[in-house]
Amino acid sequence: MNEHFLHLLVKERLAEARAFAAKRRLARSLRRPRLPIRVRLGLILLRVGRWLLREGREGGREPIRPA
Repeated sequence: MNEHFLHLLVKERLAEARAFAAKRRLARSLRRPRLPIRVRLGLILLRVGRWLLREGREGGREPIRPA
């Protein structure tokens, strides 16, 4: 290959890579920000706790009271 052709090929590939990166950046900016894992885990634990307390009341048992 001659240098001119190689230069055009590299220039085209670089333009494709930049366009792909711009698309990914735009898609990432449009997503809702994710909550940190500790926040998600805490919310899950709260839901489980509420569910367990509700199950205790419906089953005719007294809910467990904290000491």
